Amino acid sequence: MYDMYFFLTLKLMIKILVAILTLIQFQMPAPVADQSFSEASLLQVGSPSHRNEENIAPIVKANAAIVVDMETNDILYAKNVYDRLPIASLTKLMTALVITDELPPEKIIEINDEAYTYNGNKSVTVGLRSGDKMDIYNLLHASLIRSGNDASVALAVASAGSIEAFAEKMNERVTALGLNDTHFTNPVGFDHPDNYSTAFDLSLIAKQAFRRPLVREIMTKEIFTLKDASGKERGTFSNTNHLLNSYLEVLGGKTGTTPEAGQCLFFVVKNEEGHEILIILLGSPNRYQEAKVITDWIFRTYHWATPN
Repeated sequence: MYDMYFFLTLKLMIKILVAILTLIQFQMPAPVADQSFSEASLLQVGSPSHRNEENIAPIVKANAAIVVDMETNDILYAKNVYDRLPIASLTKLMTALVITDELPPEKIIEINDEAYTYNGNKSVTVGLRSGDKMDIYNLLHASLIRSGNDASVALAVASAGSIEAFAEKMNERVTALGLNDTHFTNPVGFDHPDNYSTAFDLSLIAKQAFRRPLVREIMTKEIFTLKDASGKERGTFSNTNHLLNSYLEVLGGKTGTTPEAGQCLFFVVKNEEGHEILIILLGSPNRYQEAKVITDWIFRTYHWATPN
């Protein structure tokens, strides 16, 4: 008798619990697309109109990865997205964001010693020398296409007077974006204990940067000829993002590599349905191979309904 009473009581409690969970589910608001494009907006976890559950997610060896639908903010894939990690030259996404919002592309600046001597000039550069004159437009190309550290430092000094002061501006923007796991100490991405971010935070920074028309224009270019203020050509440089000439319809992106960060990559790719997908890999052993694997999986797994 007692066993029967216990069974009936347990069955009733399960029914009540199911009813409560169902009520909560229907009352929860659905993810809302970011229509305002405000910098304070946060990504919403959700899903596109259809997902093929039979496609098992790929094994990604990168330390962290995130895939986001640029239109809806839906997170389509996530791995260790809140882990604080070094991000190498993906730091330059924030540098470009601050610069494009502050300085006009036609503004000409004079290169000082700091751009030439920073880090002993033992890094990727475009060959700037003290006294050179160049506009912001060309320096941004050098920073984002060649990943020239001398160009990035020149931009930082032009904006704030010093690397340290510009890092403060970068961190002010971090606060404005509402990011909790990002901090910058330099505009180029050199390894430093206090220069870090997460895949999640970087997806927000990259999204804002890519929405700047000039940044997007620059990132689409496979090759660029650098010119100084007089119009003299200073060299022709290929984009470090090798996905631009792959079978994928890549709209742009940024690479980064340092001893501590490993291979890092941000890029935006368009699928057959016209949706722009943002992908970030941090600390990958083979960023281009993993980028292709995860992109192919996304394309096979997710589908978007055509609006009526």
